[in-house]
Amino acid sequence: MTEKGDIRIVILSDTHGDRRVIERVIAEEAPFDYLIHCGDAEIDLSEYADPAKPYELLAVRGNCDYYSDLPAAINTQLGGLNVLITHGHHENVHSGVQALAEAGRSLEADLIFYGHTHIPEIAEEGGILIINPGSPVYPRGLRRQRTYAVLTVSGKQERNAVIKTVKD
Repeated sequence: MTEKGDIRIVILSDTHGDRRVIERVIAEEAPFDYLIHCGDAEIDLSEYADPAKPYELLAVRGNCDYYSDLPAAINTQLGGLNVLITHGHHENVHSGVQALAEAGRSLEADLIFYGHTHIPEIAEEGGILIINPGSPVYPRGLRRQRTYAVLTVSGKQERNAVIKTVKD
């Protein structure tokens, strides 16, 4: 944990087989408490789930993770907050986050992390903070920057999310 009671979460998605970018983000952001991967890793992430690591990995399967046994979604508690982690393709996120927000509301989520679009976004829908970290490998959108997200949570009320660019 960063400060007393704070948790720091690094959020990745759509790394599409690029281990180097995952390693670069981990090195840049250490120390942190959780590494979230929102799918389309296209590699075995088990090395990042080693209990000896100073963070916990939570990862879901994306539409390109053909042979993955990762879950399609995870609903869990992080720092006292209810979190939904998904790739987003089942919620049709290319058409907006309405279905995703509805899924979050049905689970009483405080936070939703998703990927799939490769476009970074931080939004609030009905009190739910929704974060898409974009892609650090194949960026899309107007800016086309290689991105990931970092969220610091201080209690239930203070949530500071930022989109960061991958340093070359």
